[in-house]
Amino acid sequence: MKNLINGIVIVLLYAFPFAYYAMYKDFTSGLLTGYGIMIAVTLVLAYVCERFSYIPYLIIGNILMVAVSLYFNSGMAEDPAWDGYFKPLWGSRMVVVVGVLNLIPQAILVWIMKEKKRNRQQDIHA
Repeated sequence: MKNLINGIVIVLLYAFPFAYYAMYKDFTSGLLTGYGIMIAVTLVLAYVCERFSYIPYLIIGNILMVAVSLYFNSGMAEDPAWDGYFKPLWGSRMVVVVGVLNLIPQAILVWIMKEKKRNRQQDIHA
């Protein structure tokens, strides 16, 4: 039961529209800090997921993040400047690209943690 509650909390944290927030921050201020915040927060969440073997929640959370970001992006679609800012991808495609690119640092982190865990287990058995 405790694992389920922890997993739900992780999924809810991932449900924040990080991709949309990063794009909105970029659109309104021209700063890329939103992307940095997105990467930092999702790396922390990926670390927690790998550390406590909650990988399914990591996958569900990332899918949910993109879905929620797409929902918020649809509200901005009426503004022609919004889609024009992200040419040639347009807003909704950019959300998907940002979501997929955000998976890369998370996958690298999970891979590194698995390698360290495997090396520790080999050292114990050697």
